[in-house]
Amino acid sequence: MADIELTIRELKDEIERLNGENKELRETVDWMHDLIWQMLKNRP
Repeated sequence: MADIELTIRELKDEIERLNGENKELRETVDWMHDLIWQMLKNRP
């Protein structure tokens, strides 16, 4: 039973880590998207 609880805890930790990484990646994509649009708007 303890092994199952440890595995569940490890999986929850991994999900939390992946969610944090996903948030950072989404923020980066949003920043890149905004930058590209800004550059396009400022083109001569």
